[in-house]
Amino acid sequence: MSSQRMLNKVAFITGGGTGIGAAIARLFAKEGASVLIIGRREDPLKFTCKEIEDFGGQASYFCGDITNSRHVQKAINFTNDSLGHITTLVNCAGVAKRNEDPTKLKETDWQFLINVNIKGVFYTTKYVLQNMLDNNIKGTITNITSISAHRATSGYATYSASKGAVISYTRVIALQYASKGIRANCVSPGIILTPMTYVDRENFDDNSIDRLNQLHPLGRVGTPIDVAYTVLFLSSEESSWITGQDLIVDGGLSIEV
Repeated sequence: MSSQRMLNKVAFITGGGTGIGAAIARLFAKEGASVLIIGRREDPLKFTCKEIEDFGGQASYFCGDITNSRHVQKAINFTNDSLGHITTLVNCAGVAKRNEDPTKLKETDWQFLINVNIKGVFYTTKYVLQNMLDNNIKGTITNITSISAHRATSGYATYSASKGAVISYTRVIALQYASKGIRANCVSPGIILTPMTYVDRENFDDNSIDRLNQLHPLGRVGTPIDVAYTVLFLSSEESSWITGQDLIVDGGLSIEV
């Protein structure tokens, strides 16, 4: 049964159409939040909103590009007008490239990863923060990073660097706006079974998942809801004395020697 931990909250969630972002949107709505999800593809956004509306939750979507400042500002204005002032920001949108060779990586591919994973966080944080300050809202910001920011994995140089940058950025935001009652934290997931898991992995099947399960001390890969509950905690009053932190959610993967 829902405990309504997000009652009267308005959440702005990037990448909310699929995977972790969609799980966060559904959970927040079940906990009483009004939810705005933003992404580049309309069909997944509509599908997630329909799921939320079917169980009586309140959700809207905005089809836009978080690397475009005008899109972000329009999405925030739309949220304010349709749902109310934003109290909760979750930056979940992200892209990855596997098997990267830094000596051969095209600058355009590098820039795409940096734009989505860092610039997108910058734009949403910039404008949502100002919205919170203008309306005296003691809100929360949670950025989804990655275990790759903590562990070196061959072929993930740019992705790992981008996620590490977000962690550092979040800590400074947390420090700079603590006096305003605004908290900022990160969640660093390990291997989570989402559509991104299959990107650049040929012949990825049930046997592949079994092998990944065996890498984890807890015996399985993660699911989007594992991350969603962590974000719910950081976005609720239960974590009111936590800011500037990075919670690793990885089934114990990072404690393996």
